[in-house]
Amino acid sequence: MFRDDYQREMDDVRLSEQQKEWLTERMAAQPVKAARRAGRTLLVAAAVCALCAASALALSPTLREQMEAFLGGFSGYTQPVEAQTQVRDGLEFQVLSAMADSSITKVYVQVRDLEGDRLSGEVEVMGLIERRDAPEAPKAEGNSYTFGGQCVGYEAETKTALLEFSRWGGYPTDAGEMCLNLIHLEGQQGEVLLEESLAFPLETELIDRRIIPLSGTVNSGITLEQVQFSALGVTLHTRGEGNPSRDLSGVFLKDGTVIHPRYAGQGGDGDTRTSCWEFADPVDPEEVVGLSLQYWYIPIQADDTAGPGHWLEQLPK
Repeated sequence: MFRDDYQREMDDVRLSEQQKEWLTERMAAQPVKAARRAGRTLLVAAAVCALCAASALALSPTLREQMEAFLGGFSGYTQPVEAQTQVRDGLEFQVLSAMADSSITKVYVQVRDLEGDRLSGEVEVMGLIERRDAPEAPKAEGNSYTFGGQCVGYEAETKTALLEFSRWGGYPTDAGEMCLNLIHLEGQQGEVLLEESLAFPLETELIDRRIIPLSGTVNSGITLEQVQFSALGVTLHTRGEGNPSRDLSGVFLKDGTVIHPRYAGQGGDGDTRTSCWEFADPVDPEEVVGLSLQYWYIPIQADDTAGPGHWLEQLPK
């Protein structure tokens, strides 16, 4: 199921034969699903202050302004990672920061052209964020994921681009060890700039999460197992053939606000799915008092349990 989706999504991506072989090996070890036009489909969360502190090559004022505008209210959630710099094919790559809540992961990278003027604010990028032990890890429920990448800033004067790599779904885990495998970078003329993949081991602490066990069946056979809330978004763990990607209709807060997170991606294995939605602005998980799956409302209690559900008369606005 996920492999077929992956193949359809990858048809438009231009990779070298070596990159295709590398990605095929990863597919065999751990199913992944590429987000179509991933560079334009996600809302993100990160912190520009931590990002700047992590970088041995400080962001210029122009790039800092671009990043601040891009991050909005999510300042404070991205954590600096140990400075890592690699040079490949005349391009200097440096990992700046990362952020994860076990199901939603973001990694930020700076790339500078040392030999020409091949980059722009429209470069196409692709990278896989994997568990550190991914090649050896046994196949397990929920171990596939959706991935995406995009350029979030560019400065022509320094020929430097800021890149974001994302992962949704995958192993629910408390481990913050991961690895970014950067496998594709396409220049402003459509040329492939990265001939071989680059690996960057990473480690970060997971941000606070609120985990609520669920039960029951909704919408033609989707069995609810667990919902997770973090400042970044909502993760729903389900079983069954049904796809809940369009089912989350609202997240309800104590002050009466109803939030409509944007669907980002999912992972799964067999009939198990891990579906992720991202908030447009950070949300305190302790403020959540309920969620709705289409017309079915599930109250969230203060003791981190789900109360008896009931039907809504109309979809939340």
